[in-house]
Amino acid sequence: MARIESVPRLLRLVALVASLLVVVCPRAWSGNNGNLFTETWKDHEDCERVKASGTVFRTCDEVSGGNFDIEATLSESTTGATGTLSPSLLTTPSTPFEITLVSTTGGGSSAARPKLKSKSSSTSGSGGSVTSGFSFNGTMADFKIKEKKGKVTATHSISTQKCNAQGRNCKNFTYEDIVLTFTKAGDLEISIKATTGSDANGDTFANSIDAENFDGDGSGTYPDTLFLQVDLGGFNFNDADNGNVTATVEVATSSKNAGSSAVNLSDISSIGTLQP
Repeated sequence: MARIESVPRLLRLVALVASLLVVVCPRAWSGNNGNLFTETWKDHEDCERVKASGTVFRTCDEVSGGNFDIEATLSESTTGATGTLSPSLLTTPSTPFEITLVSTTGGGSSAARPKLKSKSSSTSGSGGSVTSGFSFNGTMADFKIKEKKGKVTATHSISTQKCNAQGRNCKNFTYEDIVLTFTKAGDLEISIKATTGSDANGDTFANSIDAENFDGDGSGTYPDTLFLQVDLGGFNFNDADNGNVTATVEVATSSKNAGSSAVNLSDISSIGTLQP
């Protein structure tokens, strides 16, 4: 039987091995509970009563949208990363920043997706899509920069007009927030939160990352593969691997009404994980 004093020795050995693994293994990324992104997308009917020629009838429009959250931490030692990270990348207005997260397969059934309801293209300093998926392309001049005790944070928000179904009560609505942080440890943290799809008035917001690709598909669990690319000045991540993200997509689709007025409404959630 081992003596009692051997237990603390064993614990010290375990701690030593763990610390060596931290030193030897490159830091890859981190996110929400180990996920690169989470996303939701939901269809619903927006109905109103309309009176025309003395007749009152009910009219409905399908409205779709949701939200997503991207969280990642990259370092110079991240597998797939090249170049050098420094605070000056965020503090120099001319530094270009570009991020793309898009399905490599198109996801879902194309027959089930009759139209896109969200933004269709990306421009400098704005959110959008590359056919489908999410992208941003701008420079640090688009961001607000804050420096404090060795930590640099760059923030950028994108807004649009949002009105009610009758096109009234319009207000400015922020549908996308991007935060880049250069940490004291020398890492680049990326956080992007967005509202996607459109509202009953037809005001459009950010593009869905992947969930919209499965809108109208039958209920079930679907796999998908996506591509993540990040470029910040001379620092680049993933110039070679075009399928470095795997996603699990949960779809629940139900039919409403009958005959010619039948519609399929989907409730979708997607979780994406960056592969080593």
